[in-house]
Amino acid sequence: IALASFYDHYASIPWLDRAIERAPWWVEPRHALGRSLMFDGDDARARDVLDAAYTLDPYNVISVNYLRLLEESESYKSFESEHFIWR
Repeated sequence: IALASFYDHYASIPWLDRAIERAPWWVEPRHALGRSLMFDGDDARARDVLDAAYTLDPYNVISVNYLRLLEESESYKSFESEHFIWR
């Protein structure tokens, strides 16, 4: 299964949640879910998912890179309007 092939990130979230329920030891669906959540703007949940992936496999460079990306994006300035958030 190529989990990285999801293009509709919002639609992939429930399917990736299901994959994690069925195979909690598998890190790849956690990476895909974390990436989809980042695209969706849910950085807090993405951090939780990616922290869990890092706990399962601390030597996986994908987990480390996504966590570094989240840390960097948290340092960006945010501007909010009634309908949008820009970074």
